[in-house]
Amino acid sequence: MISLLQTDLALILVVPLGWIAGRSPWLSAFLAAPVAVLQFFPATDAAIGARSPLDAACAATRAVLLLGLPALGSWARRREREHAAALGVGILGDLRSAQLAEFLSWVLYQLREYLITVTSLVEALTLSAPKGDQAFTEKLSRLKRAVSELNAKAARLLGDRSALTTQSPREPAPFDLSALARRAAQDAQSAFGSSRISVSLTEEGCLRPVTADARAVRACVLAALQNSMQACAGKGGAVSMVARETADSAQLEIVDDGGGIAAPVLETIFEPIFSARARGLGLGLPMARRLMERMGGALRVKSKEGRTAVLLELPLGGGLPVIRNEESTWAGRRSQA
Repeated sequence: MISLLQTDLALILVVPLGWIAGRSPWLSAFLAAPVAVLQFFPATDAAIGARSPLDAACAATRAVLLLGLPALGSWARRREREHAAALGVGILGDLRSAQLAEFLSWVLYQLREYLITVTSLVEALTLSAPKGDQAFTEKLSRLKRAVSELNAKAARLLGDRSALTTQSPREPAPFDLSALARRAAQDAQSAFGSSRISVSLTEEGCLRPVTADARAVRACVLAALQNSMQACAGKGGAVSMVARETADSAQLEIVDDGGGIAAPVLETIFEPIFSARARGLGLGLPMARRLMERMGGALRVKSKEGRTAVLLELPLGGGLPVIRNEESTWAGRRSQA
């Protein structure tokens, strides 16, 4: 056996040593070092005398290959892991940035709407104020000045476009929803996935291009995939995506078998800053639904028998934004009551 390790057959060990080096470089070096040293010590004294300079050079080459190639493979694998980790951090950072920007947009929208409502109420009081009541007129005047100052401060703080968004919206353009979902799945694996969690995509029929903001749709898909993968984390599982088309919309359904969502949590899943996880931001699905509805689409969640499904739906030709009742002004909600 030792004599075989002192020939070119020893190079067969490069493959397993390289595999071990990808997981434990020190163990690979510990196993490779004795074999490399053997190349310089033939088994018999007669063999020592019969060695030529070419044999010595071959032995040195084998020793270098046995030590160097696994080390090179370990370095390349480490660089690959570092690149994947940096890519994952960047993807997660972009996703959180989009979620926080959308949450800030939602907060600014609420502030602006309530200021508009308060201003409208003050104007209505002014028009209906009784004539000749000096005390009431003075109080109303102070109220108008206070509201005017508040609006001026808000305008300086919020800016002119705060009621719409905190980012410049992109012009809707046609894109392939299946291709976007496939790329998002790869990014999700890099950012918060695991080798134990499989992600698959199935296309039902021939899908037409969708006209929407692809950047916003990608953020919504990543948010749904993050929830699914985190639900499956630690216990394995599978995440499946199904892309389909109805008469006037395109749908992407993301299903995981990570244990499902409890009914009390499901009722509050779209509340901003609420998270069932200790380190969760609580912005993923709430802001994803807001983004989808801004594009005229919808986002729905259902959970049953240990499985959770997130359905993203977009109109094929673009649509008008959907304004939810809870985001309307106080006066608007009063008129709907």
